[in-house]
Amino acid sequence: MPTMTEARLICEGRVEDQLEAPATAEFTDGTASGTPSGYTITGSVDAENSFGALVRSEWTCSIRYDESSEEWRGGASLAGS
Repeated sequence: MPTMTEARLICEGRVEDQLEAPATAEFTDGTASGTPSGYTITGSVDAENSFGALVRSEWTCSIRYDESSEEWRGGASLAGS
């Protein structure tokens, strides 16, 4: 069964996909709730923008594990995106 830790890592990857400089991303602890069938995770990420300035963004991710396809479904959104 998928764990909350696995869900958080998947969500962080989906957040990184939306950043200008994903290699600079540093995630802070957030909150997570749910069950193995679905999670909602929120947090903050510090990352450089296109000008090289460090910016903090809040993010939310709703994700669920589809056992039939063995894939995570859902996505993440950054505040202001």
